[in-house]
Amino acid sequence: MLLARARRERLAADWRSWLAHRFGVPPLTPAALVARAWNVQSARAARADSSARADSGVQADSGAHAGSGALCYWLATPVHLFASIDRVRLHPAGLLCLSLAEQRMLVEQFAAQFGDSPWHLHALAQRELLLAGPALSASGADPARFLGADPSAGLPRGAHAAALRRLGSELELWLHEHALNRERAHRGELPVTTLWLWGGGAGGAGGASGAGGAGGAAESSAASASFASPAPA
Repeated sequence: MLLARARRERLAADWRSWLAHRFGVPPLTPAALVARAWNVQSARAARADSSARADSGVQADSGAHAGSGALCYWLATPVHLFASIDRVRLHPAGLLCLSLAEQRMLVEQFAAQFGDSPWHLHALAQRELLLAGPALSASGADPARFLGADPSAGLPRGAHAAALRRLGSELELWLHEHALNRERAHRGELPVTTLWLWGGGAGGAGGASGAGGAGGAAESSAASASFASPAPA
């Protein structure tokens, strides 16, 4: 009855900004909001800034928004990309939901594979995982905007986009023959071709949240609501 009398109005900003404002949450990227709500802490937070920049391929004079030990977060969405006749596309059902056991497998093996880098992966038991790393001004856009389409417009942008895109390429190579994907193929499920990095970065990096997409909805909504209730253990 109430909805029948409601008026439909376009939000002045994306829904995440509106939701953060509604709950009185400071303006944060979706990934930073999730990290704060889930009390995520990384063992790599204490790395020196110079080491983090060198490991991520960012030059010392590149203007990164990083102080000593500075840390940033990105949402890492498991996705399935496929090659069509003329381009790579995001599968219409390509936003993949991994079980907690699958996420923990990725986190454990990510730590072994990328242990000498400043990157650290966290399982959240939600659709998105969380990536922690040096404070780079770069981020991709919400992958939900590109279902069934060419997602290249949503690749990382910003001053340090090259470093984040390079990590994305390394993730694709790492996942190509991953045991997790062999198990998923055996069950008839789509393989994870990469982790799509978005919703984060330093200084409100370009494409951090996307415009009105639905990706990361559970995490962002739960994160905002968690400021009115205890965060999950």
